[in-house]
Amino acid sequence: MRHKFQVGQPVVPASPRQDRHHIYYIIQLIPETSHTPQYRVQEVTTGVTCVVLETDINAVEAQPT
Repeated sequence: MRHKFQVGQPVVPASPRQDRHHIYYIIQLIPETSHTPQYRVQEVTTGVTCVVLETDINAVEAQPT
């Protein structure tokens, strides 16, 4: 299965219960070890990094100008 997101792409948590005000950036594509692609992400303001499943994140929607 191929990764849907690319390094440098901004994402937010997919769950409506999560704080969607936190924006994360993809910093690494994790090599395939399961049926769901995984990513290492870093939170913009705090710098906290974690590994997430592709199903747990959504792309940041473009803001209208």
